[in-house]
Amino acid sequence: MKTLITSALTLLSFAGFAQQQFTIEGKAGNLNSPAKAYLNYRDTAGTIILDSADVVNGVFTFKGAVTDPIDAGLMLMHNGEPVKGARSVDRTFVMLEKGNIKVNTTDSLTHATLSGTPLNIDYNAMVKAKAPMEKKLRDLAQLRIAYQGEGNTNFDKEHGAEVLAARKAFEDYDLGYIKMHPNSYMSLMILQVYINSLPVTMTIEPLFNAMSADIRDSRLGRLAGAEIAKYKLVDLNAPAPDFTQADTAGKMISLSSFKGKYVLVDFWASWCKPCRAENPNVVKAFNTFKNKNFTVVGVSLDYPGAKAQWLKAIADDHLEQFTELADLQSATNPVAALYNVKAIPQNFLVGPDGKIIAKDLRGEELQEKLASLLN
Repeated sequence: MKTLITSALTLLSFAGFAQQQFTIEGKAGNLNSPAKAYLNYRDTAGTIILDSADVVNGVFTFKGAVTDPIDAGLMLMHNGEPVKGARSVDRTFVMLEKGNIKVNTTDSLTHATLSGTPLNIDYNAMVKAKAPMEKKLRDLAQLRIAYQGEGNTNFDKEHGAEVLAARKAFEDYDLGYIKMHPNSYMSLMILQVYINSLPVTMTIEPLFNAMSADIRDSRLGRLAGAEIAKYKLVDLNAPAPDFTQADTAGKMISLSSFKGKYVLVDFWASWCKPCRAENPNVVKAFNTFKNKNFTVVGVSLDYPGAKAQWLKAIADDHLEQFTELADLQSATNPVAALYNVKAIPQNFLVGPDGKIIAKDLRGEELQEKLASLLN
């Protein structure tokens, strides 16, 4: 889960974002060679930047320029090991913007304090405020892993409500920040996290429209506006876009052929571990409600040449009970593009009238939603 966020309202001047010169002044205890620091970010042209700096008496420095604020990963390799391919990385995040950004820690970057520029001051305060929420979610994630290691499938039943409550606490905090700080660029950065997961017409668009014209007209603001327009096409209560794709036997199947039923359009892939972990829940939902006007249409994002793996996953996960479709073009699957799917697993619940009535239902939440509609 992506996070961010409280502090006093930060009013940023957006009068021209052309080439904002930044400097990062870091201090990490008394570290020396072979320790190295790395700065990693994607610039506005989409180019991935990976810069490095020597660490001398704990001090390291980066200098550069961005056209508008960008979030970046700051990493510290204590023993000088290559950052690429490293399994464990000491890191924090910084906001690249005009000015001198200060990063200070006595040991690990995970304990670092950010200061020096408005966005970094705000971000530092947000991280501290949300630390208890982060810990709660980490603890639940570890508990889920422990359940899986023991072969215990009752995690969602026993802790699903707790997970939802922890995620809701994050969401409430973030949306509350945006409402309180409509003139902060940080609010725009937070809003982007939720564009693909919250109702666009009811929640996202009003928050975006309440932001200042300068923020909405920034590069990131224009991108957010375009994304909002895309997601409105698959928003709650919008007609589910129709599509046609081949099933496991090569027969072309259309979503519209299921009109009159409740249909879970489920995006997944054989190589996607979270998808495979969720599949038993999808099968459970199908078997529970298949006689109550409900079915599942799976859409696989498997790779070219991976039909055998796709079919094996269907058999292993018992998905042959319902419709499974694929064009074996992975991320370029036109159905995924039609539904603006950027990550999997992802699903859309379509009502008998062909309109989208829910999205991203997982675990017990899927069972409860179907029970509320069909029982």
